[in-house]
Amino acid sequence: VLPIMLIGVTAYYAFSGMRKIFGKKAAGLAVSSAVAGVIGSLTNTALVLGMLYIVYAQEIIKRIDLADKLAVKTVIWSVVTTNGIIEAIISAIATTAIIGAYYAVYRNEINSSAVSK
Repeated sequence: VLPIMLIGVTAYYAFSGMRKIFGKKAAGLAVSSAVAGVIGSLTNTALVLGMLYIVYAQEIIKRIDLADKLAVKTVIWSVVTTNGIIEAIISAIATTAIIGAYYAVYRNEINSSAVSK
């Protein structure tokens, strides 16, 4: 539960921080969105696998018949380097597309409501 709760928090602060650095133009929005997607994804991956190691390392050693905790760390790092990096890239692309579409619709709603008044 903790990793899921922290995804939004870390992504929000990453997005807000990048918006302050890069500004509110389209390029700044794209960079901020991509960074927020990557940070949110890596937060999830790191915390889920970290909790897996902390809570279930001994159980993993028994079930997979690994020699020690170093072997568990190696397995976890292999997941991070293969799945985590790909997931972060896909998250950056998806977040940029979704946030771009959201801001395009949101700006149109603000402009149309201002014109109609």
